[in-house]
Amino acid sequence: METEIFPVDTGTFHGDLVQLLRQIGRFISGTVGVAAMTTTLSNPGAPRDMTVNPGIWMSRLEAIAPIFQRAIKRGELDPDQDVEALFASLAGALYFRIIVMTEPVDDAWIERVLKEAFRK
Repeated sequence: METEIFPVDTGTFHGDLVQLLRQIGRFISGTVGVAAMTTTLSNPGAPRDMTVNPGIWMSRLEAIAPIFQRAIKRGELDPDQDVEALFASLAGALYFRIIVMTEPVDDAWIERVLKEAFRK
């Protein structure tokens, strides 16, 4: 279902993030995601929660936490990393692509975002 986001263990942090961002991209490009964004953006005074479920952000963050926990255990991510900010910046790039750039989220965009996020 396009509204569900499930963390996938691909064996690498990069692979896990690609799968996660693909799922988010499908959601925000799908019927429910577009409707939620349209409703939210067309009602600037309305509550900013894009669903009727308060706490969706925290539950989403908890659902994807295993991706970051595995990456820390494998030494692919600094244990002091601000996971919330990292996830927000990665997911935010997808929203920016769709809303501002009016372009689809595809694998090439996801790879560009990840390359820039982890540039050394």
